[in-house]
Amino acid sequence: MFSRKKKRKKQARKSLVLFLKRMQKGCGMFTTADQWYAHAKKLMDKINHFSDVLPEDMVADIERATELKDTSAAGIQQSCEMVRGKLGKMVKKLPAGGGVGGFVTSAVVTTVVGTGAAAVLYKVTSVDVTVTNNGCDTIPLTDGVPPQIHDVATLLDVNLPLGVLPGGSETITMPPVKFDFDIAPGSEVMMQVAGQSASFTIPPDVVSVTHDEKELLGTHSKFNLGDKKNHEIVITCN
Repeated sequence: MFSRKKKRKKQARKSLVLFLKRMQKGCGMFTTADQWYAHAKKLMDKINHFSDVLPEDMVADIERATELKDTSAAGIQQSCEMVRGKLGKMVKKLPAGGGVGGFVTSAVVTTVVGTGAAAVLYKVTSVDVTVTNNGCDTIPLTDGVPPQIHDVATLLDVNLPLGVLPGGSETITMPPVKFDFDIAPGSEVMMQVAGQSASFTIPPDVVSVTHDEKELLGTHSKFNLGDKKNHEIVITCN
């Protein structure tokens, strides 16, 4: 019974740490109460899933902090930062993973990437991908990510920001994996990465998607992030 509870606490920590990472730069992105409450609901669903191993007073404290006293953008940011601080304190109460758990996680990562050598390369030769928003509405990188890709990002401990604000950029540290894209304007994107396939619809106002100045929209493209250390993806809307 004790070992099961300890395992649940480690699982809770891993899950909440990933959520906390995504909040590091995300508190300025919420402009409406609906956006904030949708995000807060996802957090509370995750917390409630592990409520049996989390301090009741801290859970209640975080839930209270999600309630907005001021629905302006500044008020939402203040509430978000308060929740982030309380979530950070809760995470510190939970045991870090390691030992056999760390080995199992590494084994899963190795399976997803494809080979043991690739998993080692991830630690040594991870690359930075900068996503730039050129004239589009906020581009979601967490809520709008297909579940298959989100699973890979979680297993590889890729820290995805919530999104990219209009005119802004976000840099994501990635393993040196290969991407395979089919992108049709105003249509469905077919993508393969790290052995996973996913599809999603690209908005009709997107007029260009470039990777390192090469146009991807309307093409079948393949590229290997391991080819160099820094990459740039620019998404342009009309």
